[in-house]
Amino acid sequence: MTTRRNVLASAAAVALIPAVPQAASAPSADAELLRLGAEFDRFVAKGDLLWARFRAAPDGSASKRSIGDECEAFLPQMERAADKVMATPPATVAGLVLWARVMVWRFDPTIRGIPAAPPPSLAEYGVNEAFALAAAVAGIASAGRTA
Repeated sequence: MTTRRNVLASAAAVALIPAVPQAASAPSADAELLRLGAEFDRFVAKGDLLWARFRAAPDGSASKRSIGDECEAFLPQMERAADKVMATPPATVAGLVLWARVMVWRFDPTIRGIPAAPPPSLAEYGVNEAFALAAAVAGIASAGRTA
């Protein structure tokens, strides 16, 4: 089950995976996808701030409830930003890395910075393999290994 805590916690994990820099010589074939990725990153950053505020608020307080409501209202915006990225096929390695980052964000709703395995209910139809591929691409990009 996806909860606002899980999804917002994953926003912080995605922020740890850097984007692949574009070559400055020509416009990227993935210009629109990378623009959508920048929009997604802004949502991830805001989600990270909301999550930090939520975690810092005293349990059971009116403040925590208010921030929780804010998180609930914000979550669909994050999902729509991720949907837009995933609806735009990549044409470059930078676009592929962006897709991997979004996939890891979607698969990693609970552990900050350490990709978790998909739940057992998703173990069929290649989901585990898709997760492993996304985590590997994101890890390679994070380590700066491009060749």
